[in-house]
Amino acid sequence: AASTYSEWNFPIEDQYLLELCIQSCTDKGWTWCMNGSQSMAAVRDKHLLRDRTDVIEARQQAFKARTSNRKSTRSGK
Repeated sequence: AASTYSEWNFPIEDQYLLELCIQSCTDKGWTWCMNGSQSMAAVRDKHLLRDRTDVIEARQQAFKARTSNRKSTRSGK
């Protein structure tokens, strides 16, 4: 059985820290202590929304290097 995600928030008593946290969320376009489906979707889909261009390019270059190395090894025999 799959476990379900439940939301919770730590109470922050330090007023300065609380203001920093709220401002940081605002700067990122988030809502402080937001509950509901918007936050769930953001958590659930975080890996889908990342820019993976650099990783994909690095893997393609490594693949090309491996395959060209194999071709040169085979033709050298």
